Amino acid sequence: MCEMEDDATEEQIEAIAQAWQEAIRQMPGGEEAKVRVLWPVAVANAGQIDFHIVVQVPSFSDWGKLRDNYNDDTPAAMADEMNQGKASCPDSMMWEAVDIQ
Repeated sequence: MCEMEDDATEEQIEAIAQAWQEAIRQMPGGEEAKVRVLWPVAVANAGQIDFHIVVQVPSFSDWGKLRDNYNDDTPAAMADEMNQGKASCPDSMMWEAVDIQ
């Protein structure tokens, strides 16, 4: 759940997400990661939420590898610097998605 700064554009947010996806794909556990930006279209009472960033990896094991290898020198940390001043995403959550056939 993220908030955009007043001077940020949707294109900048999507570029940040693209850079982060490219960065985490270079890290153990992130090789098959997918990053999506969810923009509200028809939402009742979204409050201060402007968008969501969703990161999908194939397994909890991959997510663990990705998190275990994250530090200040990783490509993901460097990509995080792009976010400075454009958005804030203070709340992080982990969900499991189940595809219904």
